[in-house]
Amino acid sequence: MPRLPHIVRWEMGLVVGLVLLGGCQSTSNASNPPPSSSASSSSQDDMSDPLEPLAWEKRPVVLFASHADQKTYDSQNELLQEHTSGVEERHIAIFRVIGLGEEHGGSGQGPDGELAAGEVQALVERFEPDSPFTFVLVGKDTSEKLRSRELVSIDALFNTIDTMPMRQREMEEQQNGDTP
Repeated sequence: MPRLPHIVRWEMGLVVGLVLLGGCQSTSNASNPPPSSSASSSSQDDMSDPLEPLAWEKRPVVLFASHADQKTYDSQNELLQEHTSGVEERHIAIFRVIGLGEEHGGSGQGPDGELAAGEVQALVERFEPDSPFTFVLVGKDTSEKLRSRELVSIDALFNTIDTMPMRQREMEEQQNGDTP
């Protein structure tokens, strides 16, 4: 029987070890059944990050405001609404979280409607807004690209996005007629 190279033996040992470890975990979980599926799934859904499903498809902009009448928040919303074609062209999805610090934890809205309380909490915990107004741009790769406590001009927003490598490829594809 031929001898296997050292690296192949190591990889096979790693695979066997992982399989055995996985078997131990599933055996130990057998004595502790999971909670009922309805309670488990609803609490997980409530705490899910609403940005996660948009990864690699959209560039979320999250607006946080202490209250709905916050002047900078209103101005930022107006700017985004006035430039919908540029917002759509750059695959921007807008999320709004209002009422930070309120007893009920605030409310939120995403591109598909109202956010669950757990989704609002997940956004607040992830981005930790620390002023009456916070603007956060997230890239398609889910990393934070721009944060401001002040009004972000459309030029600043669009220029920030247009310099991103993925956006550069999108613009090149649009010029070549390869638009998806």
